[in-house]
Amino acid sequence: MPGEQHPLLYFNSSSISDIDNLSMVFNILLVDPSKPIVVTEGPLDAFLLKNSIAICGANKSLVIPLNYYYLFDDDTTGKEKAIEKISSKEYAFLWDKFKKDIGLPHKSKWDINDVVNYCKENNIKIPNVMNYFSNDYFDMMDI
Repeated sequence: MPGEQHPLLYFNSSSISDIDNLSMVFNILLVDPSKPIVVTEGPLDAFLLKNSIAICGANKSLVIPLNYYYLFDDDTTGKEKAIEKISSKEYAFLWDKFKKDIGLPHKSKWDINDVVNYCKENNIKIPNVMNYFSNDYFDMMDI
């Protein structure tokens, strides 16, 4: 109608930024939002896990409030982000517990792609990763 503004004009700059961030989330349209969503850093990691997305970097944020389970890479940045998530009562992956339970050797950085390749090469069955998430402050020692 004449005189009406286009709906996109109602967005402010932060809304447009949120939409831009969301457009960079790998797999976002293929997850079931009624179930826990595993959030990884890299698209290949998300491709290897059920009901998962990738935010393409540990420092990205998600604008839609859903039931996220953060599985950052096992490196310095990933550990810091996992501690932040648990500190705010969100779920984060417990890499140290996971590595110990399946016997992964010391390495400066692990991600799910590395785990899948290592386990395949060494005929190791990968346990259900959903058993290795926690939002309990005292589990931070297992990150």
